[in-house]
Amino acid sequence: MSQWVGTTEPGIPRLVALIEMLICWLVALI
Repeated sequence: MSQWVGTTEPGIPRLVALIEMLICWLVALI
């Protein structure tokens, strides 16, 4: 699911994962 993890800075990988989780939740709810 997290394909674009690592393309960002090596200091905010968890933020990207959290954002992806939120997007997945929204997509599942909608």
